[in-house]
Amino acid sequence: MVSSFDLFDGTFDRSKVLITGHSGFKGSWLTFWLRGLNATVVGLSDRKVSDPCMFDILGLGEDRE
Repeated sequence: MVSSFDLFDGTFDRSKVLITGHSGFKGSWLTFWLRGLNATVVGLSDRKVSDPCMFDILGLGEDRE
């Protein structure tokens, strides 16, 4: 079985991506997915939309090495 990460064959590897609304529901999942593809993600949001929000649940605010 081919995972969704394999389908992109390194397309986003070390790419820099700006996501507006990254702390919202869809933006959080997009951030999570792109980070899984080794993209460097920079996000811009007005505020967190709920408490807890998906951004915090997925641990996206934490630095990764």
